[in-house]
Amino acid sequence: MCDCSTYQCIDLYLLACAETVTLPSIVADETGTWKAVLDFAGVQFRTDIPVISGVPVTIPNNFNENYRHTLKLYRADGTLVNDTCYKIKTMPTVFTNPPETSTATEHFKGSYASLGALQSAVPAGNAGDYAFVDVAGVGAKQYIWDATDGAWVAEAVESGQQLFEAVAGEAISGGKAVIIDTDGKAYVYNINNENHYGKPCGIAANGVSSGGTVSVFMDGVVTEVGSGWQAGRLYYVSATGTLTTTPPTAGIVKIIGVGVGQDKILLNNGLELITI
Repeated sequence: MCDCSTYQCIDLYLLACAETVTLPSIVADETGTWKAVLDFAGVQFRTDIPVISGVPVTIPNNFNENYRHTLKLYRADGTLVNDTCYKIKTMPTVFTNPPETSTATEHFKGSYASLGALQSAVPAGNAGDYAFVDVAGVGAKQYIWDATDGAWVAEAVESGQQLFEAVAGEAISGGKAVIIDTDGKAYVYNINNENHYGKPCGIAANGVSSGGTVSVFMDGVVTEVGSGWQAGRLYYVSATGTLTTTPPTAGIVKIIGVGVGQDKILLNNGLELITI
């Protein structure tokens, strides 16, 4: 199924007990349904998988025991994703070709336009449950059910990334720089407010009205498709709270991070000074 003289093949070593497998190197470029085709020893298993643009692909763990499998992913239009096939080697497992109503499928709780919509639709989940929240103009995130805390929490998808949630003290748009103030609430970073000087600054992962829940990236690499962030560029907080490569000429000069790739920024809370 995979011709390594034609396609690049990648080995992924997986635990057999995992009900689903996230492929961090394969990020969907559209929202919809893809087809996954697994091949082991000449036997193929085909299944449809939901995908959301900008989110790493997650597939059910439908593997035979201790085999090297070959995986191909096809978009809704039938084209091969990345023109690449992937080789997957599993640890021993105890099932083959599970029924259509598999546990892996049951753990997927759907896609929602906001965290609140997910919380309303599924107020209580089970360990292993996951869903996507796709906020218009912001991008999609995967949420998992935290059985310990009894809450939906956003799953960080970048190495070293720190993501937490706070109550918004004002309306906040996704992608804007935010701080957590002394009242414990999130606010847009205001370069003209000296009280914001010295406070750790992050990036809002979603848009929210005052009193709503905002997810904030505080550290690590953040990806926002369509942001235009470029590798090697320093990014400052502008007067409106958006990120810019142009240093402000008044108020607080705050470097929030540096671009490390197309639409990627490494948050580092660098230089901060007040202009006179």
